[in-house]
Amino acid sequence: MEPSLSMQKAIFAALNGSLGSVPVYDEAPLGAATPYVQIGDDAYTQDDSHGPTERGWLGIIGVEVWDARTAGRSGIKSILETIDGLLHGNESLAVAGFTLNWIRYQASSTVRSDENPLYRGLITFEVRLEEPAP
Repeated sequence: MEPSLSMQKAIFAALNGSLGSVPVYDEAPLGAATPYVQIGDDAYTQDDSHGPTERGWLGIIGVEVWDARTAGRSGIKSILETIDGLLHGNESLAVAGFTLNWIRYQASSTVRSDENPLYRGLITFEVRLEEPAP
């Protein structure tokens, strides 16, 4: 079983309601009020380095924060900091069908969007998961 949907749901559950009035979306609706958080891109690769009977996965998952340029970058950076506090090292996240070995902060950035009058913040995490033995 591939873990990306289960991991996305776990991150959504950890963030939704934990960021004050900032909503969390899988895909933000067109014209959504800012600031908001959106679950971003992810990528997974199989990692069976722990033995032939274990099926493991390494992944990178991003979480995006969008806010109006008029608000400046400080609001985005504050939200990114809160997301890091909620996710980094939180191996207690409930990932359906998997054991989360670790989730670690990897990188973050803030940039001006060329396509609209928003700033985009991005924080990425590296994860390792295992499927239970059959």
